[in-house]
Amino acid sequence: MVRLTCGLQVKGRIDAWKRNRGTQSNYSPQLEWEANVAEYVTVLYQATKAPPATKNSTKISKESPLKLSVPILGPKFIPPSFNDYRLRQTGKIEAKIAYLRPINIIHPLYYSNLRSCPHCGSSEARWDGWNGSGSREVHGLRREETALGYQLRHDKCAPDEGSSETKQRSFATTNQLFWRKWEHWKIPR
Repeated sequence: MVRLTCGLQVKGRIDAWKRNRGTQSNYSPQLEWEANVAEYVTVLYQATKAPPATKNSTKISKESPLKLSVPILGPKFIPPSFNDYRLRQTGKIEAKIAYLRPINIIHPLYYSNLRSCPHCGSSEARWDGWNGSGSREVHGLRREETALGYQLRHDKCAPDEGSSETKQRSFATTNQLFWRKWEHWKIPR
């Protein structure tokens, strides 16, 4: 079931990304495209997650979490082309859609095997929402692209109180520190 607050969450995500972008592009149509993709992935992930096990649950649900009529798209999303707009709209087609970049989503829906702390390797880390600054611009083979990652948090890696040690406990899957200890042949494709 699609949430009714979808538009509000997309707008809120765009506003937050614009505040936190730093050196990355703030092109509004691109951010809107990415926020809608992120919302689609969030809804899909919530619909396909197994219900949490409870102490008293002995029966396994036979209900399918997602109807077969719902398409499962991703992890790479290609923006609509001029032809897509021409077939769907009868009004004026704006040139701004030509500047939209494809987006690669690095999310547990597509890569469930990424759930281990990059610092200590523990599998007790938890997924903790989208990257707060939005996507990163990356160079694709044929055209420029973007990548949007999810955050992985491991609270046990936090430094002890009073310690001068600086351990990071939250990692975005688009951050180089997340991938630092990965061998290239183990990176999911």
